[in-house]
Amino acid sequence: QYFNVVGTLIGVAVSGILIMKEVRSTVLFGLGFLFFAIDCAWFTTVFYPDTTLLKIGPPLMLQGFSQGWLFTPLVMFMLTGLPAKLVGNGSLIGTTSRFWTTNIGFALIQNLTYVFSKKHYSVLQQNLNPASPKAQTIWNGMMQQYAPKYNEEVATQLVTGKLNAMVSKQALLLSNMEIFTWLMWLSLATCLIIFLQKPTTIIVRKLSLRNRFSVG
Repeated sequence: QYFNVVGTLIGVAVSGILIMKEVRSTVLFGLGFLFFAIDCAWFTTVFYPDTTLLKIGPPLMLQGFSQGWLFTPLVMFMLTGLPAKLVGNGSLIGTTSRFWTTNIGFALIQNLTYVFSKKHYSVLQQNLNPASPKAQTIWNGMMQQYAPKYNEEVATQLVTGKLNAMVSKQALLLSNMEIFTWLMWLSLATCLIIFLQKPTTIIVRKLSLRNRFSVG
């Protein structure tokens, strides 16, 4: 989590500097969701059993950077649009909203992880055919580890449990990959909506004026 915290601090600082330079909020919000999309795509490449801290650290830092990048203009956008007497209430509402949306997000991701893990676990179990040469090789290799120490019944139970743990781990990794893929597309869609909002408004306005002129 240190990677994530450092990224958040950097994102807040950089975003704050850009706000002081009067960069448009559309650019800040659009880039923030673009960073999130890149981060989610990056995460899908590090979900494998023997991943390391050095592999998962950079995308965690980018995730924190994206959060800090978006949080600063969001707070400024909320507070500057309120009268001075309501700034305190706005701060309270912003903090409360972040708290509840964070908890709801965690709950949603946990439930999606559970559902997707069950789905992938079922598929992996069906594909783990005892008759296949690869499955037999894995089974025999594990049996050779336990057979000298335990009787056949205990060794079979241990190997079955270890295989079940491997399948569960693979199912969890696949579910995380699927969730982050969906989050990537959601972030990209949000980024496109933000960047295309103003050009679309201009086009609609021009078409509206042209139609009025034609009718007149």
